Amino acid sequence: DMIEEMELVLLYLSLLFGILTLLIIIILLIIITSKRFKLYTDSFFAIFALGCVYNAVSLVNLNVGATVTSLGWMPVVYTQTNVTVQLFFFFVYFSRCGEVITTILIALNRMTAIFLPFRHTHV
Repeated sequence: DMIEEMELVLLYLSLLFGILTLLIIIILLIIITSKRFKLYTDSFFAIFALGCVYNAVSLVNLNVGATVTSLGWMPVVYTQTNVTVQLFFFFVYFSRCGEVITTILIALNRMTAIFLPFRHTHV
């Protein structure tokens, strides 16, 4: 009984963490894409915004989606069909691949900014 209660607390904490992180990602995307700051014109922030989108997809799929399913809040229709399970694995796999590619692109962007500071905007 104590283990079930601890599991429930951890599931709710995971859901809360996922929702808070999604809100932060949405705020970051609004700031980056706003015309007031014009951050989207910088290559670093464009890559970072793409990474935020991958993170949002991953969070919705893994943290929020898996927690909602574990708590039994997901309608039975979604968990009984093979298509939804395949979509789940598709988004899990490709969002993680996108996050890795985004990390590599940010590292390359910062490397060119350090080693080629005058030509960085052209690279």
